[in-house]
Amino acid sequence: MPVLLAFLFVGSASAQPRVIGHISPEDVAGVTAAIRTETQNRIVEIRVASVANRVGVQTESGPSAGCRYLVQRTDGVWKIVGKSCWTHTVPPPDAPTAAVTNPEVTVHVSQHDLEEIRTLITTATQEPIMGIHPVYADEPVPGSIPAKAYRAGPIKNGHVELTPITRYERTDEVSVMTGYREKLTGGSYLVAKTDGRWTIQHKSFWIH
Repeated sequence: MPVLLAFLFVGSASAQPRVIGHISPEDVAGVTAAIRTETQNRIVEIRVASVANRVGVQTESGPSAGCRYLVQRTDGVWKIVGKSCWTHTVPPPDAPTAAVTNPEVTVHVSQHDLEEIRTLITTATQEPIMGIHPVYADEPVPGSIPAKAYRAGPIKNGHVELTPITRYERTDEVSVMTGYREKLTGGSYLVAKTDGRWTIQHKSFWIH
């Protein structure tokens, strides 16, 4: 079974993110450390989610690209549990809205599953699919693919300790991002396969 190298530790960016909602400086540091195991792109925003021990994080790699992460605290440690990315360009004022012609697909599921997922989403929304991305689990589940990762924390003497761990990319759950790049907003769907059928489990929204 192949092992995916899912996260790499890289240097941190210096710009301070916007923090929306009540979150302690220690948790901001823990969330930042978790993001730094994945990317060195600038962290734009950390937003407290409606669910306890979860935050949304927005990063950007430039004026026209970035990612959103769902970060969760488990047993006192912040870890990335979801990710979606986008690119966009600014159209002329009178330009028509353009659909995404080549959505980013980073999951490891069959072509048949991808077609079923696309059909499911296109019946749920008129927005085009921008990306289909993995959902990770802490423990192996049937069909999951092991991925090397790092656990960020605790913080000691001003430094974040990183511990190598293995996470598992689920092949029965995916995250789907829809919308229009120039509108800078859209839908985010958790889609799961149960009894051989893909269904939408949860819907939320992203905004850039």
